[in-house]
Amino acid sequence: MKYKGFIAKVIFSPEVGSFYGEILNSLDLIVFQASTLTHARDAMQQAIDCYLCHLSSTSVRQTQG
Repeated sequence: MKYKGFIAKVIFSPEVGSFYGEILNSLDLIVFQASTLTHARDAMQQAIDCYLCHLSSTSVRQTQG
């Protein structure tokens, strides 16, 4: 799956009955989990949006301080 230039790998764990995903092209670890593949796409997008928001707020704090 792709979103905003990021690429995710998603696997299904039959033991737990959940999908787990990881962003492959990030220097930081970004992971997500969901019960369905549709929810996994939503969780991936939310994880990336939160990551980008964190980067943005960190940059703002560094330039202000």
